[in-house]
Amino acid sequence: RNDPNLESLHLHALIPLRAIATYACALFAAPVEVVPCTGLRFRSAAEVQAAGVTWLELAEANDSRSRSFVLDVCWRAETIAEFDAAGPHASTRSTTGKVEYYNDEARKWDDVKFRFMLLPAQQSSSPTGVPSSARGPVVGEAGEDAPVLPLHQIVLQMVGAGSASQVYMLSLHTIDPAYQVHLRVENHQRVPIVESHELVHRWHPLMAALRLHPAIRVLVRVKPDGW
Repeated sequence: RNDPNLESLHLHALIPLRAIATYACALFAAPVEVVPCTGLRFRSAAEVQAAGVTWLELAEANDSRSRSFVLDVCWRAETIAEFDAAGPHASTRSTTGKVEYYNDEARKWDDVKFRFMLLPAQQSSSPTGVPSSARGPVVGEAGEDAPVLPLHQIVLQMVGAGSASQVYMLSLHTIDPAYQVHLRVENHQRVPIVESHELVHRWHPLMAALRLHPAIRVLVRVKPDGW
């Protein structure tokens, strides 16, 4: 109250006041840029806490070499509904997310753009390397073959990277209380596609969240290559 630094925050009443103060201070200490400037909407106390933990981790890391952004990468609700109804061989991609990084030497703002895609994963009768959170319910008595559950792979695609004045390294981390996905891009101009190890089925928390709100909230950390 009466703190000009907090005037832009609409604080959530579903979490303790002490936690609100802790998260707000961490947000300004990080620092992190929210894209777009209109801010983020939270639908539950769990979402506030997931974001607050992210701010705390950034503040503790104190990495002055990179810039941090938070944004929602979205789909149209109709697109997710069509994808969900289309079956195991369907694929979908989000709208383009964008952050901006200023190159002091070139005196130029670079647009770093990307999108998420959900692509059919390679299926087998006994999938390996699938996280336990992505496995479906086991059906049948012991010794019987369980049905193969269709899976999709989370893929990151860089967009228009060739126009940047320098090469950037990126790390992306989802901010959600129900699931976590982490992706790294070592060279955003030479590695246009990055495949996540995470495989999701239609009952995975990520897919359930997309049906309710067709967006993935993500922390994007960007730094020039060689720093």
